[in-house]
Amino acid sequence: MRRIIIFEHDGGELANQLWTYASVWAYALERGVMCENWSFFEYAHYFKNLLPDNALVRSIFFDSFKDFSGRRAAARPRFFRRLYKLAVALPLRASRAALYSREGQGGLYLLPPSAPAPETLRELEKGKTLFVAQVSGGMFRNPAGMEKYRHQLVDMFAPSLRTAARAEALLQPAHGTRAVGVHIRQGDYKVFKGGRYLIPHARVREIMEEYLRERSLSAAEVCFIICSDGLTDESAFAGLNVKVSKESAAVDLCALSRCEAILGSHSTFGNFAAWYGNIPHIVMQQGPIDWPYYAGKARYFENKYFEIIIR
Repeated sequence: MRRIIIFEHDGGELANQLWTYASVWAYALERGVMCENWSFFEYAHYFKNLLPDNALVRSIFFDSFKDFSGRRAAARPRFFRRLYKLAVALPLRASRAALYSREGQGGLYLLPPSAPAPETLRELEKGKTLFVAQVSGGMFRNPAGMEKYRHQLVDMFAPSLRTAARAEALLQPAHGTRAVGVHIRQGDYKVFKGGRYLIPHARVREIMEEYLRERSLSAAEVCFIICSDGLTDESAFAGLNVKVSKESAAVDLCALSRCEAILGSHSTFGNFAAWYGNIPHIVMQQGPIDWPYYAGKARYFENKYFEIIIR
């Protein structure tokens, strides 16, 4: 097998796609083969090294988003997702060299080296190209591979110069202080799981103040970088040193990863940013936070309070 091509994802936004991309790429590194993702055309321009070799896919889909910074609900992404599905995804679904995430156990497909390759995958590995699709009903994950190949993966997912510059500008107010990321998931979390993961702004502020007390820090010593998929009421954080982002999701992810820690919702976005920066993800709760659990943790770790399945 010479290369692995991710040709379809399950409709998730940036972080959900990145978890799959990194998991499959770690598997490719384990096997010593190339990896590319044809379905990542909406976000690839935010990164340095993620353009595919296929010239036709690159020119039609990836080049159409070189200057795009809107959200996935905008007209351009919707049009090109439909076109991609008809021109690329549907034809490849019939490929006998395709591996689907729903073929895993319990909706989770662990790739090598996190788990031995089952017989079906070993057979597919004999071919020149392995097509990979994460589809509804399953997900690919590779925690051992992502840890083993962390440095290579972080290099491969390096931000573009523009993304890095905008992230640095977002972090500028934190210079001279300690930057702590805050990710507030809103949007569909108002209804997702009955709203159990939605953290109101008032509770987010309480958690920020708790963080300061637990770390014996004053409000002047920390700049909180607040990122969200919804409108942020800055008045809720009056008296704290905050910078509210109005950037794209990719810039937010890059900036959050450069903080010393992330106070984040139950969301794969904040969790991937924490993995990307190798920093702790402190999961915000509607109820009390187990602060002793986080004491002494300075790097990314598998958080027992993170309930969204990522691995």
